[in-house]
Amino acid sequence: MGPNKYLAKVHADLRHQRRTLGGLSPQAFAKIYLSHHCQLPFSRMHKEVFATLAELFDKRQGRLAIAAPRGHAKSTIVSLAFVLWCVLYGKEKLVFLVSATREQVILLLKDVKSELQNNSLLLEDFPEACQPEGT
Repeated sequence: MGPNKYLAKVHADLRHQRRTLGGLSPQAFAKIYLSHHCQLPFSRMHKEVFATLAELFDKRQGRLAIAAPRGHAKSTIVSLAFVLWCVLYGKEKLVFLVSATREQVILLLKDVKSELQNNSLLLEDFPEACQPEGT
């Protein structure tokens, strides 16, 4: 096997490993694909939010309210990482984002759209979701 074929295989294996590991949990997904948002280690609060989301998802019932100061990544975890994980891994057919104002929802949707259009790892590992058909 030549060096180009070998590198292509290694690259394909790496994509497969990232995609497999990211599918294990929203927290793993965030660490792998949203590392630019998760530059510090997850705090106990972050881990609890991820665990609660996973539990609610598994049980298919319940609600989640998070009280934490501004800037503690609540929206990043719930409205970005969890939403992208659900969509990209086919966990949900429909995902609804709800916020206090229309403007806030638009900003949250823009963040999701921006990741799908500009995140190089997502573009590489989920081309079927990130690239319009025919490209």
